[in-house]
Amino acid sequence: MSLDCIDCGKIFDEGDLAAGACQGCGEPFTPDTVVELNNQFGHVAEAPEIIAPVVSTQGAPQEIECANPDCAMPLMGDQMLAYQNGQGCPYCGHNKKAQSVPISVDIQQQSQQVSQNVSQSQSMHTGPVSSARAWPFYVNSGPLAKHKAVIHLPEEIIGRKFFTEALQAACQSYGVDFTAYHKALGNISREHIFLEFDVTCLMGDPTPFSLTDQGSTNLTHVNRDEVSGTVPFGAGQMLVIAQELHLSICSGRFEISHVDTGVSVRLNGFATEGLHLGRLQTNGQHEAFAKAVLGAMDADPTLDSDEYRRISRRHAHVIYNPAGKHSNTSSDSISVTCEPGKKATVLLQNATARQVDEQNPFNYELSQGEVLTLAIGKQQFTISSA
Repeated sequence: MSLDCIDCGKIFDEGDLAAGACQGCGEPFTPDTVVELNNQFGHVAEAPEIIAPVVSTQGAPQEIECANPDCAMPLMGDQMLAYQNGQGCPYCGHNKKAQSVPISVDIQQQSQQVSQNVSQSQSMHTGPVSSARAWPFYVNSGPLAKHKAVIHLPEEIIGRKFFTEALQAACQSYGVDFTAYHKALGNISREHIFLEFDVTCLMGDPTPFSLTDQGSTNLTHVNRDEVSGTVPFGAGQMLVIAQELHLSICSGRFEISHVDTGVSVRLNGFATEGLHLGRLQTNGQHEAFAKAVLGAMDADPTLDSDEYRRISRRHAHVIYNPAGKHSNTSSDSISVTCEPGKKATVLLQNATARQVDEQNPFNYELSQGEVLTLAIGKQQFTISSA
């Protein structure tokens, strides 16, 4: 049976396999899809021995895992040698020679102190201490997304060590499984990105940060665009580290969150299309927000990501209108619009329902603490004033 693209319907051929992506819509293949296509076209080859998951019994091991079960990060090269010689694990500090595991945090006691609302989660410290100025980011991947957990990215070069410490601290705080992030952390380079606030930017600049990829092996993306060198960055954009870890900055007046997964983004008042709640961009690639939601749903056995895939390729937009942006607005407001032929429903806190379509957009001055619910099919999103 021939494989086809779930997004554009193209039946894959050997040209797609050679390109590593669907040539109809540009969506890159997962490793499983590559394996299936190789089998389909008879190009099956054994994996090179050097990357086999089982350590060879002959000669020195190529890789070992930290013996701390709460860490278990893979150690290679100099890190492996240092660990075998009695130095602490670079991720958790565990000393192999001493066979001592760091005293774990009392998860139950700490989780009772953690509030689920966004404002308290932002003020909570979840990560390594740094003297550099730091900025809060939502973790939009893995089990932390549902808790709208926040880590603070400092204005310095950061990589695998920083993200390991930050995510491990956040997982301990919320009592979730840190091993869910091992794959992502293994793909992050030692020196991966550098985020810096641009002091020369004008007040109200939609992208007041500069983001630099430090020559990472597994890349950095802003939304679905690969970062080469330095690019501008701001609210409303998804920062993707090593194609696995999705983050968004907690800066901006209005916020939209996917109810089932907690994936959240602050809206950018200068984005003319706002945040698009559909599966694909106009160029056929996945929307970054949709990609983060689908990844979080796939990682949660209680959720069915196929339900989100029933949202149209191009569906609805949530737009932040700063006061003065339009002549008829005296204060900040939000709008919900739909693509031709598409519909959505906005539920107000007083249980009033407003139907939205191409001819009937929804405009509303959202007050502090007020929450709207946007329903597209079975999927629900909250729109709130931060």
